[in-house]
Amino acid sequence: MRFRTSLLTLLLGAGLPVAAQSATFGIAAGLATPGGDMTNSVGSDMTLGLGIQVRVKFGAGHAILPRLDKVTFKGTTQVNGFDLRAESDLTSFGVDYNWFTSRQAGEGFYLSTGLGYLQKEDKVEGGSSYYYTVSGNQQKDRIYFSLGLGGVIAKHVDLSARLQFFGDERQADTYNSNSGQYQANYSMSTVFTLGVAYHF
Repeated sequence: MRFRTSLLTLLLGAGLPVAAQSATFGIAAGLATPGGDMTNSVGSDMTLGLGIQVRVKFGAGHAILPRLDKVTFKGTTQVNGFDLRAESDLTSFGVDYNWFTSRQAGEGFYLSTGLGYLQKEDKVEGGSSYYYTVSGNQQKDRIYFSLGLGGVIAKHVDLSARLQFFGDERQADTYNSNSGQYQANYSMSTVFTLGVAYHF
């Protein structure tokens, strides 16, 4: 209870209106699928994502939901004919805005939009031979945007579908004759998550 009160005080102190009626804290899990350019390296298989969140409720069905999410995608990619093990590790922190159609925050169905910060770490290894080996990692910091919908189906249970968009760099596939190097092209990646959260 002390943690709950302290976190709410921190959020209010950060500039949230004093009209907040209450807050619920939750743990979340979901099946996440990569999309866009990220599929070039890790494929499109589902994996488990985890997160923590707090829903701060206001009047007329409005609420905000600060959240911290973590998901790791793994797959296989090819470079120069070699199969390499690839991994994309995503950690995101952001705030969603929820609008409940019932006009009562925390009850019934809602629409969601969000904005946040995402840290993406790409790792690749393998392709060992006498002439050729690959191993390395790269970290990217991105701003993401999200859209979603969901519903509070029981007193503590929240189901949701959510799509995150963020800028990414596809594999180096364009040759720059001036520099004599391949260059990465800027593109878009997505993460689609079907999730469940338990709020208390």
